[in-house]
Amino acid sequence: MKRYWIKVLALACLATCALGFAACGDNSAQNGNSDSGQTQPAEIEAVYAQYVAYAEEKGDTPLSYEEWLVSIKGEQGEPGVGIEKVEYDKDGNLLITLTDGTQQTVKMPEKEEETEQEKGTPGLHYQRIAGKDEYRVIGLGMAAELDIVIPSTYNGLPVTEIGKKAFFEEFNIESIVIGDNVKNIGYQAFHNCSSLKSVTVGSGVTSIGQYAFSIHSADLTKVSLDVYITDMAAWCNIELGDSSANPLNGGNLYLNNELVTELIIPDTVTSINDYAFGNCSHLTSVEIPDSVISIGNSAFSGCDSLTSVEIPDSVISTGNSAFSGCDSLTSVVIPDSITSIGEQVFRSCYSLSSITVAENNIVYKSIDGNLYNKDGKTLIQYAIGKTDTEFVIPGGVTSVGEEAFYQCGSLKEVVIPDSVTSIGYGAFYLCGRLTSIEIPDSVTSMGLRAFVGCHSLTRVVIGNGITSIEDGAFADCSSLTSVVIGDSVTSIDSSAFLGCSSLTSITFNGTVEQWWAIEIKYSWNDSVPATEVVCSNGTATL
Repeated sequence: MKRYWIKVLALACLATCALGFAACGDNSAQNGNSDSGQTQPAEIEAVYAQYVAYAEEKGDTPLSYEEWLVSIKGEQGEPGVGIEKVEYDKDGNLLITLTDGTQQTVKMPEKEEETEQEKGTPGLHYQRIAGKDEYRVIGLGMAAELDIVIPSTYNGLPVTEIGKKAFFEEFNIESIVIGDNVKNIGYQAFHNCSSLKSVTVGSGVTSIGQYAFSIHSADLTKVSLDVYITDMAAWCNIELGDSSANPLNGGNLYLNNELVTELIIPDTVTSINDYAFGNCSHLTSVEIPDSVISIGNSAFSGCDSLTSVEIPDSVISTGNSAFSGCDSLTSVVIPDSITSIGEQVFRSCYSLSSITVAENNIVYKSIDGNLYNKDGKTLIQYAIGKTDTEFVIPGGVTSVGEEAFYQCGSLKEVVIPDSVTSIGYGAFYLCGRLTSIEIPDSVTSMGLRAFVGCHSLTRVVIGNGITSIEDGAFADCSSLTSVVIGDSVTSIDSSAFLGCSSLTSITFNGTVEQWWAIEIKYSWNDSVPATEVVCSNGTATL
């Protein structure tokens, strides 16, 4: 009798295999019928392996491979007889047809109802994780459904991983539900699943690999997803490999099926991880509890509806680009506790008109709504949402920080005092209304791309302190007609004036001999119409 039921189990397993793939460990292979309709030896062995796993799970001793074959083909079965097909009849019983034409009908035992944690899309390709009693999903397999459910368990064991590239460019998938036992989602797991509309992320996920949700439509625009979660604290703590690991992609976040617009971080959270809420398009406000001590890189970048954020005194650091691209953010208060602010934290915050620093902060200060270091010598961030057209950098400032005025759309004139000695990388990048700039002799260092894309800039005076005009310093300043270069310059990079198609007047404060002694990179003036440089003792023809 026991042999009969094991036979039934074997046939049930066979039916399952006809619909999917065998899960046979880290060396598993795809399973299915050949073009001839006969089941090949390797495929039968895969079925047998699944039967063994199933029998052991139920506490039965599995038949040997030879006994198992006999249980399917019968005592008189020819060695060459294969399995033609396995199907269900109208009563739900198994109908098995062998290649010799014989048929058997086997009544199936009643199947125990699966729990929610055990349900999954039929036909997915699983793989046993080496050395562990766990499975990973490694592919779509023979699954034909558009709405994919990755279960919490498979064959009685937890499903803990989604393998790298598991659903790579599966263009037809429309939704993904990820079980609560899944911890890791691999590199490019859902890359370019261009029909994907929603993802439900289980509360057990702790890491998502790079480019896992890097998804673009046919016209190369990013695909926006609806993301559903049940545990906000768990979401805050997911380790995301990069911004493309976050499935939000400009979409909506739902907590217990409610759209998140006013975000309240749970008081069990101590760190908001990198990219956690990046590009969360409907987020309007954020309340952070005093349990949080750090805000990660790009944690809220691209939240273009965010108008307010409350940072408590417990926070000691904000990562690079933490609030970059928050177009609607109008003001922010830096508390006493913050001692580290990353680069480009408020980059492209076009409405930001006020940055206030608590008086007792030991590292930073604010002057007229702009961010400086504590001694006031470094201008870190100009609040680019201000509507002023002129700005005078305070005396005593020695350094204009990297991207300090990045994409400021209102300023036409900035006065740089004699106290300034350095201008950082991209300090005035894409300041589209800036019309003229005079760099005093006190400035000895000007970073790469300092004035790139200042399309309204017509006149530039470079003082007698700078020694090098770096890569892209004035690139794409298409309205620039006149530039004065100080006599201290010893090198000009090839792209320093790239795209300055209106530059007709170049003046050098040194002699002709000094000009020709400058290390000038090849093709520096290819896009510059000027034909000569006026020097202190004559003209150098270009």
